[in-house]
Formats: sequence, structure tokens, C-alpha cells
Amino acid sequence: MRYGIDRVDLQPLKGRRLGILAHQASVTTDLEYSFVKLKKAGLDLRVIFAPEHGLYSTAQDQVAIEGGIEPITGIPIVSLYPPNRWEKSILAELDLLIIDIFDIGARYYTYLWSATELIEAAANQKILILDRPNPIGRKVEGPIIEPDLFSFVGPYPIPIRHGMTPGELLSFLNERYLKKNLEVVPLEGWDGGYFQGIWIPPSPNIPSLSTAIVYPGACLIEGTNLSEGRGTTRPFEQIGAPWLDPMGVIEAVGTIDGARLRPVEFQPQFSKYEGEVCRGIFIHLLDREEFHPVFTYLKIIQAIRKIHPEKFAWRSPPYEGVLDRLPFDLLIGRKEIREMIEQGVEVGEILNRFQGEEFLKLRRDYLIY
Repeated sequence: MRYGIDRVDLQPLKGRRLGILAHQASVTTDLEYSFVKLKKAGLDLRVIFAPEHGLYSTAQDQVAIEGGIEPITGIPIVSLYPPNRWEKSILAELDLLIIDIFDIGARYYTYLWSATELIEAAANQKILILDRPNPIGRKVEGPIIEPDLFSFVGPYPIPIRHGMTPGELLSFLNERYLKKNLEVVPLEGWDGGYFQGIWIPPSPNIPSLSTAIVYPGACLIEGTNLSEGRGTTRPFEQIGAPWLDPMGVIEAVGTIDGARLRPVEFQPQFSKYEGEVCRGIFIHLLDREEFHPVFTYLKIIQAIRKIHPEKFAWRSPPYEGVLDRLPFDLLIGRKEIREMIEQGVEVGEILNRFQGEEFLKLRRDYLIY
């Protein structure tokens, strides 16, 4: 496989003032950082933009990041997180914006929203997207978010799992909403399947491909008072709380396609229930093709709420800067889904009603591979 950074023609970029949005997973197939490659090629790279978690993914979620100097190249870093708080006048010093982001294919993963913010702020600068694979493939899952719930974990009407590469999705959004001068350098050798290269964690709590596969469902746990496993070595794959009855939950959930549930105990070193022993469940992937993360984690949430009606709670605001809407609603994208869960409506019925399959038609003209 060859990424966009491996295939881009650098000669036309010489003599132009460049900025790049990247992070630690923005590497060539030889594991050289994209910004290092550009610098070594003698290009006039003036700034490195960093998304949430920072350039080298040293910060946890929803932590404000300061800029600095990248130690290998000596190039200034401008943090794009929190959103809309960076000095946009810096763009006047640039001729070309390069976006090279390894995204994990879930609507609430914020990196591509930093990219759209950068694109939206561009004036006459051309935007060059160096494409990368979607590590969790082409599947589409979950509802299309409604406009009343737009936030930095979902600012455009797409489903939870969109099945597009960064280049494809940004082209789709650019044509419909952003209307900027944008070009994609395609990758080569990706067949639309699960990621097969060397895994570099794109953020602190996505340490492996299996974490990325469960994430479109597991991140919904952030909208509850359950630990999503942050502060442990297996975030999102294990969830729980000190008061949870693991076996009761496993029995209530029943058989899960493509996965098996196991009772566990874990002690988060930070985040929810820091220092407390949590009783929980571990979600083991058995078959990636059969596994449906959104369905699985919604079913787990509903089972826990049924077994622990006085302990379970929806997380209260604020969340990603939003003060007046429940975090779970922002994540799932439809308030009716939370209400239906509370009413005991079967998860399959809920998703059949709100599954964003119409997105398959909308995205068709933008698929490159």
C-alpha cells in the first residue's frame, strides 16, 4: 500500500509557502513523518497544524493543547483544538494547505472536523488532501445526525460510521458545503477492507485496530456514567462501573454477532472512576465482518439501564463545549434514540428506523477506490 504522502509530486510544491495538518500517524510507508519528508525535500513548510490530542498524541480527550516547536524539524506547531480558538491570520502567510490525517472512520472522531475548520478558514489557498485508508472499511452504520445536534463530534449530516477515506469524505463535504479549491492525492493498494499496515495509534486511546473497530459503538459509552475504559490499557474494548453486575449484563445482552462478552475488573488510572475498581465487561472481537459496533454497544447500554435503573445515568453537559444538550444525544445524533432506549424499544427496531442507509447513495459519486 502507498499513501498519498508516498505518491504526491513534490516538485510543483517548491517555492510555495506550505502548512500541513498532521499527527503522529501521518507517516510514509517507510514510517517517516510526512512533515519530516516535506522538510527534507527542501520545501518551504512554515507551520504544522495539530488536531485534538496534539501532534504526538500526548494529551487525553477534550484537553486544550498549546502550540510549540516540532523537535525534529524546528517548525512551529499551531493547535486546532479546542476548535475555533486558533489565530486564523496565520493562513495569510501560506499558499497551500496540506491535510494528511489518519482518521478511524467514525463521525465523532474529531480529526476531520479540524480539517474542515481549516478548509473553511482558507481564502485563496489551495488545499491538498494526501489520502489514507479508512481502517474499518466501507460499512455504514448508525443514524444521520440531525442539525439540532451538530457539534464538534458531528458538524455535518453523516452517519456514525461513514465508510469513506479522508479524501473521499472531505471531497464530499467540500462540494456540498465548503466550496474551496481542493484536490485529493489518492492512495494506492487499498481494497476497501480493514487496515493491514503498521498500526500507529492516531490518538492515545486507540492503541490497536481492534479498538478502532469497536469505537463507533464504544464511544457512545462516553454519553453515560459508565467508564469507557479510559485510564486502562484496553479503552473502549472494556467498559464498566464499580456498581455493575457483569454476569447480569452479559445474560441480558445474549448472543452478539461477531463478538463474545467476558466479565472483567479494571481500575482506571484517570478519567471516570479514577482509582476505583470497576466491574465490567470486555468485548472480544471474533469476526470483524459479522460485528456491528453501534448495535452491540446500544444493546449493552440498554441492558445495563434495565438491570441498574437507579445506578445508570446519562452523562450531563458540558461535552465538547456544548452546554445545553446531553452528550449521548450529540453522539448518537437523534434524541429519539435515547427516548426509545428508555422506553425499552428493541435496539434492532431503533436502528432499522434510523439507520442512515440513504447515505450510501449520497456518497457513491465520491468513492475513489
